[in-house]
Amino acid sequence: MKLSALCPRFEVAQWRRAQQELTDMLGQLARAARDRNIPLTVDAEESEHLVLGLEVFVGVLRVLNDADWQGFGLAVQAYQKRALPVLHWLNALAGDIGTRIPVRLVKGAYWDTEIKLAQTRGLHDFPVFTRKCNTDLSWQAAMKTLAGMKEHLSPQFATHNAWSVASVKAYFSPDECEFQRLHGMGEILYDVLNENADNRYRCRVYAPVGTHDALLPYLVRRLLENGANTSFVHRIADNAVPVDAIVADPVAQVTHNEGHRHPAVVLPKDLFAPARTNSAGINLGDRAVVDRLLEQVARHARDPLPLQKGTREKSVPIVNPATGEAIGQSGFPDKETMHAALDRVAAAWPKWERRPVNERAALLEKTAALIEMNQARLISLCIREAGKTVPDAHSEIREAVDFLRYYAAESRRLFGGPEELPGPVGESNTLLRRGKGVFFCISPWNFPVAIFTGQVAAALAAGNTVIAKPAEDATAIGRVVTALFHEAGIPDDVLVCIPGEGATVAAEVLPDERVVGVAFTG
Repeated sequence: MKLSALCPRFEVAQWRRAQQELTDMLGQLARAARDRNIPLTVDAEESEHLVLGLEVFVGVLRVLNDADWQGFGLAVQAYQKRALPVLHWLNALAGDIGTRIPVRLVKGAYWDTEIKLAQTRGLHDFPVFTRKCNTDLSWQAAMKTLAGMKEHLSPQFATHNAWSVASVKAYFSPDECEFQRLHGMGEILYDVLNENADNRYRCRVYAPVGTHDALLPYLVRRLLENGANTSFVHRIADNAVPVDAIVADPVAQVTHNEGHRHPAVVLPKDLFAPARTNSAGINLGDRAVVDRLLEQVARHARDPLPLQKGTREKSVPIVNPATGEAIGQSGFPDKETMHAALDRVAAAWPKWERRPVNERAALLEKTAALIEMNQARLISLCIREAGKTVPDAHSEIREAVDFLRYYAAESRRLFGGPEELPGPVGESNTLLRRGKGVFFCISPWNFPVAIFTGQVAAALAAGNTVIAKPAEDATAIGRVVTALFHEAGIPDDVLVCIPGEGATVAAEVLPDERVVGVAFTG
């Protein structure tokens, strides 16, 4: 039984609701299974669901409180780095309750998903092993661990791998465990295993039930798994693969590898290497991490909002769009202040344009680092001023960091020196890129950090100075991001933030002939 099939909000963000619904629903199913003496196993899903699933499992197990029925079990994935700790936790749980828990030991079915999610989310590391032999070794280690937990755990070994089957035989007698295989697979292997009628191991067959349309995704997933070039099922059918290679000892394979990580599976931070570092993400599937983040966000909710310095045309309230609450005041500058800002950035342009491209790029990368360091503060501000959820705010801040590093890398590539162009023999043609002057960057309300940062970063990277106008509904965010640019070392006359009403600011800035370009997203 997959818990995600019982509750569509099986996730950290909706955990209280999900825990209540799942405990109640799974408890009903478990009692119905117990009354009919049908084993029920809670299946393993993506790694972000592991801890949540364990909490539901223990809740239902305690509600059942039936030492006589030992059919409520759990699947454990060996490709997860937390497999052995989960087994030790289950062993202690069974001892505490006074029951035996069936444990279905599998290799794991979502490897591709785990790798890609970790990379796109910018996580510190992968929750799974990156080499198949390491997963095989983890399965072996988990199997041996279960051999020492026979009092409290009932092992069920799901495998079509001859080496794994032979290993289990060395540690378990037929009455101490059972094997499990998929319908239509592994028949020959288990026929050979049970040739001796006096020493037969139980083998449970897992068969999907349903219509063609309902089962098609399941069948495609199995096809991908078993068609992989590292799969035992795939290799055993290939006469060109030597038998010794098919049944190779995973310990020997791991020992002979240069490093435990697969070189072709790059860490999330290196996804865009060598050009740039990927933006760091927060594991929003980890409740402990989320709790710490929410504590930090709550502390920043008391931060005072920045106000515009200098003369102000009028004071405008800053309102939380989710609650309607006024959370501060924003001052919009008058015409004289706007023209003075234009004079400053226009005067600063020649010096900024002559600054070496490596220095400009380094300042953008430092800004990216400061934004990552101030992530909780910016998330809190996005929630209060822009009405964003935590995941949306987090994604937007990561996008801002990616913009900064991308434009820094591109500026080195495009502005690093003259580019040689093809031409006739004896003629030299080169292309040299330079900044143009003052850019007017106008960002929208829906991405007040990401698009604001991206427009400014592109203009600065290319050697332009910038007048930046944040959306009227996100002026505090614009000022805070601008302050981080300045803190990183961007001179305050190279980037000036002018909040205000779009039509009013545009009427003063756009007609000025020193404005050579506009970046606008609306």
